[in-house]
Amino acid sequence: MEVSEIKSSPGKGLGVFATRPIPRGYRIVCEKPIMTALREPGFLDIHHVYDQFDRLSQEDQDKYFTLHTAQEKIDFILPSTNKILPRPIRHRIAKAVSIFETNGFRLETSTESGTSGVFATTSRFNHSCTPNANQDWNTNIGSLTVHAVKNITVAEEITIPYVFLCSDRRQRQLSLEGWYFKCSCFACDMFRPNWKVSEKRRRQIYRLDQDLNFFRERNIRVAFAAWDRSVDLSLIELGLKPRVIPLRS
Repeated sequence: MEVSEIKSSPGKGLGVFATRPIPRGYRIVCEKPIMTALREPGFLDIHHVYDQFDRLSQEDQDKYFTLHTAQEKIDFILPSTNKILPRPIRHRIAKAVSIFETNGFRLETSTESGTSGVFATTSRFNHSCTPNANQDWNTNIGSLTVHAVKNITVAEEITIPYVFLCSDRRQRQLSLEGWYFKCSCFACDMFRPNWKVSEKRRRQIYRLDQDLNFFRERNIRVAFAAWDRSVDLSLIELGLKPRVIPLRS
């Protein structure tokens, strides 16, 4: 049963919205990529990306070209295309690569490390630093899934994180520069009450995450305590109640 629809999102182009109440934990989307290509950190072979695009059916190419990308990104990629080619072909290559850069999700598996995929629906989700959903690559079924992380109301926009959320506002904004927009979500509103408290909490979650990684193989009790505290702070930051854990006798 469909629980969402794609429609206009003020100031963001298109977005994904709930068509009925969605409970926390519900799987909103399970989708296979329409295209995959290699994407190593710090390196992108634009000719490889376009070759992958060129193999798509006409129908999938048409779907692909409806996805958003910034003109600034196209203009940035254009000089890297083969100057021998006619300009319309170079522009088509630059646009295809730019869409991949803007809409690709990394497929985190041991056999597909360095591979990203573009999705017809999931690539439509807009970003928020206080998202109500989260995406994850499911290796077993070869699909990207999106699950609600809090209860979502009818007509509410469904958002996901594009960047690491436990950094401060300045770092999050820098990380989002590749998408050519400035986030104005609730978490980034510097004039709202308790904004500094929220920023401090996110930095604390980040430090706890570092402690978890450091102590995982050294002291499991300390690692578990860091994980436990991080979960509760994350729930508070998402606007949810922290867990109630019964005291041990």
